Amino acid sequence: MEDVCRYQKEQKELEQISRKSKPSFHSQSKALFSGKVLVAEDNEGCQIIIKKILERFGLQVVLADDGAEAVEKAESEKFDVIFMDLRMPFFDGLQATAILQKRGVEIPIVAMSADVSESQREICKEAGFNDYLPKPLERQSLQAILERYCNKVESPA
Repeated sequence: MEDVCRYQKEQKELEQISRKSKPSFHSQSKALFSGKVLVAEDNEGCQIIIKKILERFGLQVVLADDGAEAVEKAESEKFDVIFMDLRMPFFDGLQATAILQKRGVEIPIVAMSADVSESQREICKEAGFNDYLPKPLERQSLQAILERYCNKVESPA
């Protein structure tokens, strides 16, 4: 029963992301940033949408299906930033972030969650996340995060 409820919630989140992201992200035609990012997200539909959005910004995107895979990839590859879903199998986002910090990985980590409560943001801050990005993603919030952690692409003069 719990799995069914989680699946329904994830499908609703995916629909919201899709609905909100089409108008605001669809018009992105030229790369604004360069770099490589890791997206730790267990929902395949969300992975596809987030990857497309970040690629439209000009970024190379590597996906991790769970917290354990995110830790493995973060330790073996160079990334400008990690986008970490909070609820994933094996290690959730909080556990994966704690492991990365203990192992000395210094890549900025951005928490992603549909829970936009102040208490959730505070939990993430105390856990060592560098930033917080609410789902569904909004262009302005995402772009502000990318400006902090990724290289801007210079427009030709």
